[in-house]
Amino acid sequence: MRLIKILQVYLTVFYGQLLSIGLFENLLTGIPELVENSQSYFNIARACLGVLILIQSILSIIVIWSKKFNIVFITGILLTVIFVAYMIVNTIHLTQIFDQLKVLGLIVTFFYSSRGSYELVQTEHV
Repeated sequence: MRLIKILQVYLTVFYGQLLSIGLFENLLTGIPELVENSQSYFNIARACLGVLILIQSILSIIVIWSKKFNIVFITGILLTVIFVAYMIVNTIHLTQIFDQLKVLGLIVTFFYSSRGSYELVQTEHV
């Protein structure tokens, strides 16, 4: 019984973290970009994935605490499908950005953290 409570707390923290990422990364930053450029499929997909992550996280937390463990596996499969869709959308978007940056001769480098500021550096052609 104690193991089940530990698992419930662990999964709640995990899905809470996923919920915050879905809200911040996709909805709070994606919706203003969607309003700014409504023709971009990436902004539309980002907002839709944010809504799916939000719904899936809330559903998973409810299911975990109602102790319906057979449905937990279904939410895990749903999370995997959302993750694969998220990876496909971001990979397509990154390849498009890379082509634009390559044409402009810019390299994007991170500093601070993975969500930190971006620094654009001119490259020298040899």
